[in-house]
Formats: sequence, structure tokens, C-alpha cells
Amino acid sequence: MKDSFDVDMKFAKIFFAAAVFAAALAARSDSAGLKSEFANPPADSLPRTWWHWIDGNVTKSGITADLEAMRKAGIGSATILDITSGLPRGPVKTLSPEWYGLVNHAVKEAARLGMKITVHNCPGWSSSGGPWIRPEDAMKEIAWTQTVVDGGREIHISLPKAEGKRGFYRDVAVVAYPSIPGDGEVFRDLEFKILAGFPKAGDLKVPPYIPDYITVTQKTEDLLGDDWRKVAMLRPAKGDRPGDSVTFQFEKPYSAGGFKVSIGGPPYDAGAVFEISVSDDGKNFRRHFRTSPMKYPGGDTGFPLVSAKFIRVELAEGNGGEPVSLYGMSLSSSVKIPDIDLKTFAKWGTIPRRPVPSGIIPIGGNSIMDVSKFMDSEGNLVWNAPKGKWTILRFGMVCNGRGNHPATPEGTGLECDKMSKRGVDAAWSGMMERIVSGAGALAGKTLSATLVDSYEVGPQNWTDDFPAEFERLRGYGIVRNLPILAGKYVESAEYSERFLRDFRRTIADLFAKYYGEYFAEVVHKSGLELESEPYGGPFDELLQGRYADVPMGEFWGGWNNTGNARLASNIAQINGRKYVQAETFTSGPGERWKSVPAAHKLQGDNAFSEGVNRFVFHSYAHQPYETDGAGLTMGIWGFHFNRKNTLWDYYDGWLSYVGRAQHLLQQGKFVSSVLYVAPEEVPSITPLTQIYAAKDFYCGANLFAPALPAGYAGNVCEPRAILDSVSVSGGKIRLKSGMEYGLLAVNNVRVASPGLLKKIQALAREGANILLGKRPDGPLGLEGYPEDSEFREAVEGLWGGLDGVSKTSKRIGAGRVFFGAPIAEVLSEIGLAPDFEAFLPGGKRAENIKYIHKKTEELDIYFVSNQSEGGSPVLVTAKFAAECASPEIWDAESGKTSAAPVWKSGGNRTEIPLWLFPSQSLFVVFPRGAGVRPHFESAEWVPDERRALRLAVDRAVWRSEDGSKCVDVTAIVRSKIDGDSLKIGAASSELGGDCAPNKPKVLEICYSMDGEKKTLAAKEWGTAEIKCPHAPKSGVWGKGFDVEFRGGKPVLRAWENGTLEARAPDGVKISLAAGEIPKSLDLSRDWEVELGKSGGKKIKMPMLKSLSESADPDVKYFSGTSVYRKSFEVPAEFFAGRIAAELDLGDVRDIARARLNGEELGNLWHPPFARDVTGLLKEGKNFLEIEVANTWFNRLVGDERLPDDAEWKPKNKNGQLLKSFPEWFLKGEKSPAGRRAFTTFRNWTKDDKLSNSGLIGPVILRPSRIIPLGGGGVALSGDSK
Repeated sequence: MKDSFDVDMKFAKIFFAAAVFAAALAARSDSAGLKSEFANPPADSLPRTWWHWIDGNVTKSGITADLEAMRKAGIGSATILDITSGLPRGPVKTLSPEWYGLVNHAVKEAARLGMKITVHNCPGWSSSGGPWIRPEDAMKEIAWTQTVVDGGREIHISLPKAEGKRGFYRDVAVVAYPSIPGDGEVFRDLEFKILAGFPKAGDLKVPPYIPDYITVTQKTEDLLGDDWRKVAMLRPAKGDRPGDSVTFQFEKPYSAGGFKVSIGGPPYDAGAVFEISVSDDGKNFRRHFRTSPMKYPGGDTGFPLVSAKFIRVELAEGNGGEPVSLYGMSLSSSVKIPDIDLKTFAKWGTIPRRPVPSGIIPIGGNSIMDVSKFMDSEGNLVWNAPKGKWTILRFGMVCNGRGNHPATPEGTGLECDKMSKRGVDAAWSGMMERIVSGAGALAGKTLSATLVDSYEVGPQNWTDDFPAEFERLRGYGIVRNLPILAGKYVESAEYSERFLRDFRRTIADLFAKYYGEYFAEVVHKSGLELESEPYGGPFDELLQGRYADVPMGEFWGGWNNTGNARLASNIAQINGRKYVQAETFTSGPGERWKSVPAAHKLQGDNAFSEGVNRFVFHSYAHQPYETDGAGLTMGIWGFHFNRKNTLWDYYDGWLSYVGRAQHLLQQGKFVSSVLYVAPEEVPSITPLTQIYAAKDFYCGANLFAPALPAGYAGNVCEPRAILDSVSVSGGKIRLKSGMEYGLLAVNNVRVASPGLLKKIQALAREGANILLGKRPDGPLGLEGYPEDSEFREAVEGLWGGLDGVSKTSKRIGAGRVFFGAPIAEVLSEIGLAPDFEAFLPGGKRAENIKYIHKKTEELDIYFVSNQSEGGSPVLVTAKFAAECASPEIWDAESGKTSAAPVWKSGGNRTEIPLWLFPSQSLFVVFPRGAGVRPHFESAEWVPDERRALRLAVDRAVWRSEDGSKCVDVTAIVRSKIDGDSLKIGAASSELGGDCAPNKPKVLEICYSMDGEKKTLAAKEWGTAEIKCPHAPKSGVWGKGFDVEFRGGKPVLRAWENGTLEARAPDGVKISLAAGEIPKSLDLSRDWEVELGKSGGKKIKMPMLKSLSESADPDVKYFSGTSVYRKSFEVPAEFFAGRIAAELDLGDVRDIARARLNGEELGNLWHPPFARDVTGLLKEGKNFLEIEVANTWFNRLVGDERLPDDAEWKPKNKNGQLLKSFPEWFLKGEKSPAGRRAFTTFRNWTKDDKLSNSGLIGPVILRPSRIIPLGGGGVALSGDSK
């Protein structure tokens, strides 16, 4: 038959050449090889997984089965982490000969399967240590004792030494200075009473993290720290109830300027915040000071001097609302340096920016004496002391006792010294050296890398050679400045703070030199690569990450975040690393076996957009026992990615997508416009993304400030790289890695070294464009003190003559410097256009479209992701900073590539219209140097009946439930409208702030849908969601047409009646009417369902619905694969006139695999669960079979209605751990109670709401019309032969 449309013959001839051109283009060697690899990615491009070996439950057969299952599913590598998770102990002891043999077996099996193995560098997942580490090779800290003596005579005294862990102590120095007020004071010896503001013993439930050997007495005398085995528990403030408190009552006003506390806490606690208030009468208190969060084992801080008879210490915040155990607390009458424990890295945390407290009495620098030579090795001091009172500080180096964790008892020991070669060598020799030796020829091949996972072992602030290293790096000695480390001001507040910045900078530099650079050298000598998560410790994260061959970040599942993926990708990009790994979809207590690929798609694409190109799933728990059920788990951690998961056999579609996307994202270099300078000051709190809204931390705020306009990308570079790796050529700022930028942003220089500022000046003279932020407040450290002439000259050279208002730019040599000008204006003025933009019809920016741009020698590769979670597909006009004669669309889900049929190019930019479903992503690839491919420049669809569905938000308020507080959030809520839908969390973080602290709140939205007025309310922490009532749950509703290539030829595909209005590059216009489209066929009725792939229970379903709605327990609680079967007739109109068809399964819980008339339709793992079935339908009867796999969750809930079949440990707030493996399990028998989902941890109950499961539909067979756009037809059912 002939189609009823008329095409200009000239235009048809243009398209007739397309097939010939496409064949020629495919022969190009630069993209042909990549296309082949894209369809079938190599092993290094495949996703990876953590592989946790838990509590000695490891078997050779389980290792083989795990690896074979991984390889079959599409996993390219596994990382062994030997840990404890509280499970019953297995037969294998960590580090035993048997254990090493099992590691070697894993390496050999991986080699057989073409996989790779990484091994964490020590037992546990943090960080580098074990039972072989001696105290002298362990992490160390500076400690001291204080003694006050009367001078004017020869002193003979035995100085006490500081206590450390494991009995390790080495003297560092002994210094003396004229005593200042408060020296020698022993707080517990003062006259005061302690008034308890906390519950009595027995009235407070003891938290499970309190060890058995600790007694919770709730006695005030136990707060003085005389007996560490006795504690009091304080509860933090909650709602209107204030926090528990301790009040010190003095006989006469006591002048206080310091506070010290020893606390306990659960692992990974959030820290305790104390509020200090004072009163003259014990009734009316006024707030005086609020501490920074203090984590186990406590904190030490100063505050403005205050005098009062009553001083109250209240627990304002603590451990996420949990009680805090207090081992002791004290006040001090001398004003200490605020947050001195944080500023010396004695503790790890964010350092707040505080004013200098009042009442400080600095020690004169010239009065400090080094008296070390007068003390013998036993601590006996013989010194002729000048007249007056003298304070003697004996400084020593002690082991801080930090250990690797969470490791089995036999795998646990001290952490290595991170600031010395000896410490690193000790760490490597104890385990990894033996593993590498055992791997033999496979080391450096199959055994490819070692990992340094999460740094969770706290700070280290001293090492054997620290004084010499400090003087080498900073240019002056440390001994006479040691009193500052004890919280004493020396010379002045400015001098002391500048010394402390030098001290922390030195620690960061030593961590980088030894735990970074030297550690990598040791790893490389073994033929391995170093994978590292370089964050969370007392170091410069960007500098620390420089030495990783594969930098890593992490992001947690459960909501659409990218964690600190941008940190890892930034490190890789500026240092020329190919791979950016991320610990992926890490989960906590809320996961409960509910994670599915559909939920991971959006978040995973978000991470890809932030630069991640290699997923490492968290986690695959090793399955050593071949029994039915859900298997071993890590408790609350991880999303149960293992072969016991009911979804495992259906992960292949998802993992194939991930592998293809990763392979393309691993090509070339990241394209970036702006290079930001990171702070020299440490700690450097790296933001999680470029739009991270950081608090005003001590070290500066957002590293990507000022924020870039949409369509630009940036990198941040640590100052050492600025000094040794940055140059200017042709007006471009260049790194040694090959990265180049058009603008240098210098915004994070609150304090800076003269050397850094002079280097920035030099870059400007060489032709760099530089955007300056606020002038530095002062120098980084004591370099140049007190004159600071070089610092002042450098500041004047950069900022001089610019006021940021009337004068915002100037020339320095060949370059330009800007100050006060908005970054968008600067980018425009220097000619840097956006790299990517996306617009909705009507010109509104498509805010939910994210991208990343990679460039190779022959290709520009853009990854484009629709980050909308629901709603209809959108047609966006995407604008790319690439001019090309033949842009292509590469689909990572199918592995197919095709020419872009509609685009226009000019002025070094290309515009392409893209249809994108929610959560959909595409690669747009521009081969440089290709010839012009025939195409349209524009294509607009005019439906016969336009349907105008309008959602309008009239008013939205965020208010307290009692109505006492109310904030208008209409603008915020309107910004979340996505076409015909809206979704926003009822949370202060999304709604501009907390309108009513400590009160329950509600989000109330008044809106109109198609003119009908409605109201929606969502309580705090809930979600407000509005969906179009007429939209199907999935499918192509809203997508009336597309122009695509089929069989190498361009066609119009129309899902609704309408007309295509298109224009060619030469101005030729075309108007094509699609004609009548047949009605869709609803296949939602009359299904036969079999529970299980073979031999399972069979039921009939008159209408599709969730299995969990059944009254039959076998159906209601079913977990696994259910098989749906149906025969159906297709109307004759489906076989007349170039009709294509799409099968849309509607709502699927959770993954489907379909067959139509015996032909495989593939794996359907995320919405829209739809496949093109053109050519697979036949006249007469058709047969459809759909396998649907759901998660374990419903069966786990159902099992809770049956008798217990195992013994469990007591419950805690997160759930319940298995106490011992039952005998029936160890024998490989079935549960005597009839349970089917045995696992080792549970945090669900029999009354939990079930998840939807199975094929829910509606199942729709949706027709569309295919119209060739010249140059031949497309073989479809009904075409004339």
C-alpha cells in the first residue's frame, strides 16, 4: 500500500544517500572499535563489588560459586574485605594459613573466569593495621604533663610522664615558662558542689553500647573522672525538654575559661555538643558558650573568661538523640585556646570559626625555655630555675591505641603510623606482602590492586621525626611552640593560631608523603595499583588523593544523592587518572531487602554525571553455605547484592547498562572551564557536589564558590598542585595531566602563604584570566612573621586598585584579574560559552537534565541524564559546545548506536532535540572530521487534538501543626513542577529552613489541576506528590512522535494522530500527516500465573494486581520468580499500513523478562517496562509469557508469622542478629518451622506493610505508525513485498 503523504523529491534524494553515507562512516576506525566495545564492554569496564568475608564463614566451594555467579551476571572484579559483623563464628581464622589459602584460591578462580581481585590492605574496612603492628610502629600523638615549681633555686624533681596506650612512651621535649593564672590548678581539689540535672540510676535504660565492665551509677562524684569504670548517662535535649545537665556550685564566683570532658559513645557517633551557662543565684542562667561536637573519648576547649557562682554544663545535642556516657569533666580557670583538641588534630572534626576569647594571658615567646637537656631518661629534672613560679611541661609521644576495624579478634590490632616509612612498611609486610607472594605470577594481573577503604581511625598528630620534619617544611623549630599544643596562648592569639595552622599543614603534608606517596610506591613495587577513599581524616583530601591510582568516593542508596563522588572524580580528573570508582548504593537500616535496579537507575546516572565511571557495589556478602534462603548478610549494611538475592538472575540487563555507560565514560578527558584554588588550610572539608551549600567552616566554605552558571563544569585544585603543576599557554591554564581551563577562581584564600599568592600573580602575568574572591585575612602560618612583607606585597599586587564596585578588573602582564564581578559576566567577557544547555518547549531551562562531557582525540562524548523521578517524557532542546556533521545517539541500555536524525549546527555549537523519559539517559557522540549526514534541522509535531493539562500551585505553606509558625514556600514548591506532576519532600532541608524548631510540621499545598481546586498536606519527613490523574503508570503518554532511524533509514514514528512539520538544512520544508492510528489493546485481564519457574503453585488472575493483595498466604508472601502466561488476539488493523507496536507492561515489581511468541524481549528492569515488538506479532493467536522477580521482603515478613527456627541475640534499635547457626541449616536441611527465607539479620516484623509484587500492569499493546522519510521503505507487517 502507499502512504498518504507527499514528499518533495529533492528532499527524498538527499535522504536516499543516507544509507551509503552511514556505511562509509561506520568504516571509520576511530569510532568503529569503540562502538564494538560499547556493545560488549571489556572486563575492566564492568561494574565491581565489595566482597565481604564475614566472621570466618568462608569456604572454598562458596568462593567458587560466588565468583562464577558474579561473572555470569556481569561483574568484572571483586574486592575482598575480611570483617566482623557480629555473626556466629565460622571455621576459618583470619590470617591463618587456611585463610591465606582461601585468598589464593579466590585469585586463581578469578583468573580462570577472566576476573580481577582487589584485597583490602588489612582486616576490616578501616584502615591500615593489624595484630602484627607494634606500638612503636603505630599511630602516635603528642601528650604532656604539667608541673608547677617555685624557682630561684636548683630544682630536683621527678616529672610525671603522660600515659599512652599499650605502655608506649617516648620523650619529646621539656619546656618551662613563667606560670600564668590557672597553671597548677587541680579542679577536683577546689571547693564546690555538684548539682545533678539528670535521672537517677534505674530510671534510665542503659544503651547497648555500654560494656559490661562499666557501671552506670548516676552519681555526681563519678563525674570527676577518678574511676573510669563508673559513669553517668546524660540525655540530650529533645523537643521542649532541655538536655540533662551538671551544675557546679562554688562558694564564691569562679573564673572559668576552659572545659574538658571524657565521654563514651557508640561507634560512628555524631558527637556530643555541650552548652555552658552561668548564673549568680542558681535560678536565672544565661548562655555563655556552645562547644563543637565532641566525639569519643572526649574534648578540650577554651571559651571567653567568665566569673560566676553557678556554672551549668548541659548536653544540648548527642549521638543522634542517644544518651551520652560521661567518664569525667572539669573546668579550668585559665583561658585555653578554643577547640584546641580539634586544632591540634588530637580529635577529628570540623573546626568552627570563633572570635578570640576575652581574658587570654599569652606566654611571652622569649620566656619559654627548652630544659630537655636537664632531664635524664628516668624523668628526673635537675635545673637551676630562675626566680618566680615556673610551669614545666614534659612532652612525650604516646601510642593513641587506634586499631583497624571492624575485624575479627584474631585480625584486630593497632593501626600503623601514617607519617613514617617505618609505619607503612610494617603495615604492608604483615598481610599484603604474604598475599602478593602467594599469588605468584597472578600478582599485578588477576590480583590487581589493594584498597584503602573508609578512613575511620581518627587523627594522628605526632611521629618519631616530627620536629625535624616540621622544621624542614615550615622553616622554624617547634620546641618553643609546644605549649600552644597544650592549649596555652604564646605571644598572641594571632601567633598561636598561625602556628596551629602550620602544625596541621605539616601533619597533612606528612600524611600525603608517607600514607599517600610512599604507600603507593610500596604497592607499585608489588605490581599492584592503589585504590583509595582519601577522606575523613587529618589530611588535605585533594593532596592525599593525588597518589591513588584509582581515587574512590561513595554514595549511599535510599535517596537520589551522589555522596562525595565529585571529590573522587575531581581528584582523578586533575591528576590524569582514567578510573573514578565509587562505593555504590551503600545502604543502612532502611534498606531491608527493598533495593531494586529501577531505584538505582536515577541515582546511578546522577553519579555518572558527577564523573564516576566505575561502580563498586556495596555489598556482596560471601555465601559459604549452599542452603536455601536469603543467606548471610552484613546486618544493616549493604543492599544484599549476591547470588542468594531473588533478583540475582535478572540483574544482567541493569549490569550490562552500567558496563556500557562506564566504558564510554572511561574514554578521554573531562571537559572543564574553570579551575578553583582549594584552601591551603587544613582540614579541607571537600564539598560533595559543585552546588554543595557548605556551612561556614573554619577552613572555608564551598570549594566551588562562586557557583558556576548552568552548563559549565569546574575542577578544584589543591595549592601544592598550583605551585608545582600549573602553567599558562595560549591564555589557557594548564595542568601537567593535560587538563586546561579558561579561568582560575581564587575564592578560598581566607588565609594563604606568600608563595601561593606569588604563583597566582605569575600565572596572571603569563596570560591567565583570574577571578578573585575576598582578600585574605592574613597569612597561612608564621612564614614572614611578624613583618609579613611578602604577603602584603602579593595581596596588593593581586587586589590592589580593585574595589569590586567601580573597578572590577585590571591587567597584570598578559592576563586579566577580576574582583567583584559576577562569574557569569566574567565567563562571557573572556569568551567562555556554556558547554551544555537544555531547554523545554517554550524556552524554560530544563533544570532536571544533567550532563558530563568527555573528549578524546576524535570524539566529543556527552552523557545526558533526565533526573526527573516521575511524570511524562520530555522533549528537550539540547545545545552542545561541539560542531559536527554527524552527531550520533548511543544507547547504553541496548548497546545500539544511530545517527541523530534532527539537529542543526553552527558557531561551534550543535542543537539536538532529545526525547527523554524520567530516569532515562543517552550518550550524544560527535565524531570530529566526519562528513555531513543528511538530517532535518527541525521537526515539530502538531497533534490533531492538542490536550492541555495544566497543574498550577496557587499557594504553599510550611507550618507547625499547631499553626503557631508559618512560612510561605510557594516559590520553592512551584520550582518543583515537572510538566504535569510535582514531587517534593516535606523537610526543612528542601523548604528553605526550619520554620518551627522542635515542633512537628506540615507542608500544605493549594493547587489547581485542569482548573479544579485541590489541597494536599504532607506531614514532616513525608512526601508531597501530585500526579496527572489521566496519565498511565508508564509508556509513551505525552510522546506523540519521534524521528528515528530504523534499518539505517530515517522514519517518522507517530503514536497519535497528527502532522510532522520539518525543515531540512537547505530550507526545504516537509509536512507529513500520520493518518489514523489504531487503538491500543489492553491485555490486563485473564492471566495464568505460576509461582516459581517450574512446578510452583498455579493461580488464575481475572485482572492483574499485586500478589501481596491475595488472601492466600502462599501468594501474598511470595518472593522469587512468578511466571505470567496469556494468549491473545491482535486486531487486523495492526497488520495494515506500516504499523509498529510496543508492548508496555505497566507497573512491574520488580524485574521482568518477557517472551512473545517464543521470541525473547530481553530484561525489563526500570520504567517504562516496554519493548518494541514490531514484526513479532502474528495474525491470529499470540502467546505472551512474562517472568517477574520480586525481592525477598514479603517472604521475610511472612516468615515472621511462623514459629522461630533459630536463636537470636537481643534486639537493638536497628534489628536483631543471629546468635548461632541452627543445626538444620548447617546440615543443609529445610527449616522445621516452614520458613523459606533464612538469613542472619532481621529488622522487620509480621505486621510490616508488604511491598507490591509481580506484574501489576496495565499491560498495553500500543500501536504506532511508521512513515519512511524518503529513500526506501522499512519492512513492517502489512507492507507490500
